[in-house]
Formats: sequence, C-alpha cells, structure tokens
Amino acid sequence: LHKDDIPFVMLINAPGNMEQVPLIDDGGLRPPWPMRFRERLRTMRERAPYYIPVLAWLPVYTRRDLLCDVRAGISVASMIIPHGLACALLAGLPPVFGLYSAFIPVLVYSALGLCPQVSIGPEAVSAIIAGRLLMRDSLPERLEVAGVVTFLVGAFTLLFGVLRLGFVHGILSRSLLAAFLAGAAVVLVVSQLHPLFGLPAMDSTDALTNIEDFFESLGSTNPRALAFGLTALACLLAVQAGQRYSPRSKVLRFFPWTLFIFFVAGLVSYLTRVDSNYDIIVLSTLDDTFFTPRLPHITRERILEGLWPALAIATFAFLKTRSIAKIYSAQSLRISSPNRELV
Repeated sequence: LHKDDIPFVMLINAPGNMEQVPLIDDGGLRPPWPMRFRERLRTMRERAPYYIPVLAWLPVYTRRDLLCDVRAGISVASMIIPHGLACALLAGLPPVFGLYSAFIPVLVYSALGLCPQVSIGPEAVSAIIAGRLLMRDSLPERLEVAGVVTFLVGAFTLLFGVLRLGFVHGILSRSLLAAFLAGAAVVLVVSQLHPLFGLPAMDSTDALTNIEDFFESLGSTNPRALAFGLTALACLLAVQAGQRYSPRSKVLRFFPWTLFIFFVAGLVSYLTRVDSNYDIIVLSTLDDTFFTPRLPHITRERILEGLWPALAIATFAFLKTRSIAKIYSAQSLRISSPNRELV
C-alpha cells in the first residue's frame, strides 16, 4: 500500500498540538464509527476545560484554596453590597436590583471566567450610562428597558468574541481609558452631592444640571445629614490611608472595614430613627420579593434606543476586565485569551 492510501485519525492532545496516527481498517478508507465516536468524545473532554475553566481547576482545588477564597469573598462582599445598592440608584432602579447584579454574575464568572482575580458585578460607569436612558421612563418601563439593555450588552460581548475582536484592547490607548474613567468619576461624585448634603436627589444623570441645581439648593442643606455622611466618609478614608501606610498590618488588610462601617452606619441610623428625628433621607426597607428571571419584552423601539448605551457598556466592561486580567495573568504566568473572555 502507498502511504496516501492509509487512513489517518487526528488525535488532539492539546490546543495547537496535533499528531497523525495511521489507522488500518479492513472495511474501507474511513475508520469504524465506534472509534470515531470515541475520538470525538476524547477531543471534547480535552477541549472542555478551555471553554469551561471550572473543569480544570476544580479537581485540583485544595482546602487552602478554599480558605483563601472565603477570605477574598468576604472582602469583595464588603465592597460589592453597598456598591451594588448605590449603582442601582445611579441607574434609576430599585436598590434590590443592585444585589441581584452583585451575586449572579460572580457565580457565572467563577465557572466560566479565566482570571480568578476579576470580579464581575455592578459598575458605576455602566450604571451612569444606563441611567441616562432609564431616567426618561417610569419605573415599570425602566425595568423592561434595563432588561433589553442587559440583553444587548450580552449579545454585543458574544458577537465581539465570535468575531475575535479582542485585539481592540491593544489598539485603544491607556490614556483614552484613563480619561474615560476620570470623567465617569467626576459624574459619580457630582451625582452624590445631593444625598451627602441632605438634598432631594435629582432624576438626572447630566453632571452640569446636577451641579447647577446643587448650588441653587445649597441653602437647604441638612447639617445632620452632612455630618453623618462626612463621618462615614472620613472613616473610609482613614482605613484606606492606614492600608497604604501600613501594608503589613493584617487587621487593616483582611478585616472587611467597608462592610463594618456600612453596618455600623445602618445600625446607628436604625436605632436613632434618623429619618423621623433628624429628617435624613434613608434607603428604607428593601423589597424582599425574589423576582423570577425572565426575558424582557423586546421591541424594535427599545432595541434602537438601547443600542448605543449597550455598545458603550460592553466596550467599557471588556476594556476594564481585560486590563485587570492582563496584569494578573502576567504575574501568575497564566494564559488569558481576550477572545475567550468575551465569549
């Protein structure tokens, strides 16, 4: 027999490493179907950890890893709980939706994500972008529009990954991303001036409008609300300064100070009845109803109005996540694929 007459089976041992093994079959040029089926199952098993990373790290997960993750989870939760509530208010949604967006994405990314240092959840910049669209409608309509925007963000992200557009991260300069973050930080600070000074919140995400209204309403400042807010802010800044100047202090590094300050402020607010005794606006009771996940009512008008905000959110989320993953992947010598992160 000539060598070209002998059928071959492609054995994939690792991504990019293929070996040709000759296979002699009495029945013809193709191998029998049981062998082809076994080879396909073997290929699927070898490729599955690439698409579902939890299959790679879970078998080698140790008790030490669990203890480290528990400590990291407490630290992340101490930040994400108040942050999620604030982001929901920025987007014009009920605060409980900030908690939904805080724990569901983390559970999904822990199984499908490549970088263990990345935490997916509510983001102030995304909330501001979405809020500019949601503030135009009433509350029931906001929930539907927010669902459409979320669906479009996922669709754009998946499309970027399928088209292998992960190289965009290397094209856009860091100065552009830094300028975008700085502008978003200014908008975020301006949006919090009204609550800090005890003024009624503005149903607007326009920074200039908020600044103008803030100075016009400055005479109606609630001194007690301002003192309460500045005290909590001073405690947070003091903890941050202590962590910076005493990096070896385990108490400052590992104790969930943000969650502790958040809890103490809430306890003081509850015990002293600041809303009725001192006229301080509080978050009030959260809705404890668990909303069943469902697809939003998608219409052509909602898609068109949510198209550009969803594109901006998807692009920003990818750039930020990719920047974090790139830094930690270089430190831990992990392989991180931008296209795989998008998918």
